[in-house]
Amino acid sequence: MLSKRDLNNPDKKISRLRKVLFELSSSEPISPSISTNLPSTDISDLLTWYAKGQHHFQGMALSQTNLVRAHLPFIDLSESNLSKANLSKANLAGATLNHTDFTAANLSEVNLIGAEMIRAKLTGANLSKALMSSANMSGANLRKADLRGASFAGANLSGVDFSGAMLQGACLEGANLKGANFSNTDLSRDMIASLDLEDVILSPTQNALLWELSAHEPPAPHPPEPVFYLSQPSPSDLLWAGDS
Repeated sequence: MLSKRDLNNPDKKISRLRKVLFELSSSEPISPSISTNLPSTDISDLLTWYAKGQHHFQGMALSQTNLVRAHLPFIDLSESNLSKANLSKANLAGATLNHTDFTAANLSEVNLIGAEMIRAKLTGANLSKALMSSANMSGANLRKADLRGASFAGANLSGVDFSGAMLQGACLEGANLKGANFSNTDLSRDMIASLDLEDVILSPTQNALLWELSAHEPPAPHPPEPVFYLSQPSPSDLLWAGDS
């Protein structure tokens, strides 16, 4: 296993980790609840090292991994392969997942709040009801992803490819959408009306709807006309009027 000196050396730690995983590849599974296309011993050891404070696991081959409800906040799985993995309801808040491959993965109801997912590949992934508020997903590929009910509030979505994605009920409030591609998505009329879609790529139909909504915006309300009230006559004025 890893020595204390190995744990303090990130490069040596990862190299040793991969070597240990290879050596354990013929071992009997230990945990039936957490498994991969490799023996489950491997992922169990990864979770053990994570629990001991080791969060850097870049470049891991974890395709088809079952990590349902896994608690892995702030883990670094950059450039790893998690295609077709099942991370439903996992906690990956604050995780570093730059250039990570989540193609066709199940990330439904996952917690990715504040995660860094620059240029992550999420083509065809299930992210329904996922929490991605304040995440940095700049340049990520979300083509044909299921994003129904997902929250991107305050996220950096600049340059994200949403083409063909399902967005019913998704929250994009306060997100940076500059350069994002929403062509062939199901952006609702309300979403188009409420979002800042400047510098966003839209389909011709979406552009027509945006133009229609802009052309029929209600005119700005005029300020109310000032109202002048006649002053009440003073008691002395009434007396003088009676004398006349």
